[in-house]
Amino acid sequence: MTPPRPRVRPALDLAFAVLLLAADAAACLMAVLMMGLRGLGRGAPPDSGPPPFDWVPVGWFAALAAAVAVTGWALRSHGWRAAAWTQLGAAGLLAAGTAASIVASGG
Repeated sequence: MTPPRPRVRPALDLAFAVLLLAADAAACLMAVLMMGLRGLGRGAPPDSGPPPFDWVPVGWFAALAAAVAVTGWALRSHGWRAAAWTQLGAAGLLAAGTAASIVASGG
């Protein structure tokens, strides 16, 4: 006996892909927008020693890495293995870059 073939649902697959793309774009746009608006609110830094470490960008990039990882997990659960591993790899690189920036700045 041959195993049953999986059902093909191109309309649902397309809707799922568009939903995930919109979620990733919204997460990225939110992080970039909030970081930009936060940068506009800064005045001239005081001259009394080095400034303390700024943890807000770390939080935004960690949240962005988590959103990309969740998208990769969703892709994997729907059977899109190559796209899932690409997303999970991108999330890993983003998390590693965030950790490297913490180490480099001494935070």
